[in-house]
Amino acid sequence: MVPQLKNIWLFKEKNLLGDTFIIHHFRDFFWLSIGVGFYSLVVFLVNLYTAKILGPKIFGIWNFISLFVIYGSFLHLGVINGLGREIPYYIGKNRYDLVEKVKVISFYFVVFISICFFCIVNITCIFYNKSIEIKNYLFLISILFFSKEIQDYVRIYLRSNLNFKKMGQQYLISSLLLGVLVYFFVQKMGLQGFILAQFLAFIISSFLFFEPPKFDIRILKYDKEIFLSLLNVGFPIMMAGYLYNLLTSIDRLIVVKYLGITSLGQYSLVIIALGVISFFPSVISNLVYPRMAKNFGENNNVTVLKKYIKAQVLWGWIFILPIFILFYFVFPLFVKKFMPLYIEGIIPLKIVLLGTLFLPLAAGFGDFLNTIGKQIYYLITQIICLLTNLVLTFIFVNIFKLGLKGAAIGTAFAYCIYGLLLFYISLHYVLKKC
Repeated sequence: MVPQLKNIWLFKEKNLLGDTFIIHHFRDFFWLSIGVGFYSLVVFLVNLYTAKILGPKIFGIWNFISLFVIYGSFLHLGVINGLGREIPYYIGKNRYDLVEKVKVISFYFVVFISICFFCIVNITCIFYNKSIEIKNYLFLISILFFSKEIQDYVRIYLRSNLNFKKMGQQYLISSLLLGVLVYFFVQKMGLQGFILAQFLAFIISSFLFFEPPKFDIRILKYDKEIFLSLLNVGFPIMMAGYLYNLLTSIDRLIVVKYLGITSLGQYSLVIIALGVISFFPSVISNLVYPRMAKNFGENNNVTVLKKYIKAQVLWGWIFILPIFILFYFVFPLFVKKFMPLYIEGIIPLKIVLLGTLFLPLAAGFGDFLNTIGKQIYYLITQIICLLTNLVLTFIFVNIFKLGLKGAAIGTAFAYCIYGLLLFYISLHYVLKKC
């Protein structure tokens, strides 16, 4: 396995790692952009279809209980993130012997934390009596969490090995399954069908492109140093991602607390748009980040990473701008005609879209800080922006009584500060010192 993996990376190194990002990475770019692009389109259409069928109240419940999956990702403690950084880093150090061990340890830890999440959620259900309707969906959320974690693991593993063709194909198969299953399941089973369709699509498409390593009881004593290394590297990266999830979802908690579940359903236009927009910069991030880690592992030279930052920011904007135009000018017309129950969400959508123009800055400089081990700057920035979003959204919604528009204003300001602050910190406190 190790010699085969080494040969794959040497081939990729020879054929794909050049100075000109698009020319030398066209095959990677093609497969991954097609896969992610189609997946984001299907997710967008699936959410619109489900929102129309279920209505604002039930779809608002979905946007609330889905936070269990988002916030539950904390349980893996960064092991998945460590996998994404350590495999290319070890390869840069020519430590191919450690790659397979990282794969085995990280996979079964993901399985373990999924079991823990299942137990925690279902034990919580025993004592949760505020809403029987929400309580009935939590069992399905606990198994959706497992499939989502497995899918994230498989994608990061494929990315770490520069296997972008399979990664793009996994996105394609997952999106095809998701579209077909949601179409039939939601009509028959409502929100339960929507959750079940996601579970099946994620788990089937993941195991089509990844063979789980055989379980060995000795894994419990299997290179604790590697596991601790995964935690040491991955935990700060995971916290950065976790704080980003909080940053992009804290407005939902304010909305559901002070405006109600139906208002959260109307606010779904913002959530759907953010879901689509966030996919496209991830194409560039998935191409750049493993190469950043490998390059840094080879020579520990920070300044040579500048070209990766520039490429990621530039192409992030190239992706986002046409999507921004479509959502800002065309999508509201669609909502007015086909989804009139969600018209209240149009103005908040336009406000938040203005803030998303700063997100490519955050992605480029965030990956840079993760690569060179300066995650503390990343975490401090995210904490500042998270608190900014929380405070401003609370003030605009609960004190100024601006409703959904208030939540959108607070969120847009937070995104703006997020991108600009990461840019400033990376430029003045890291790059200029190197």
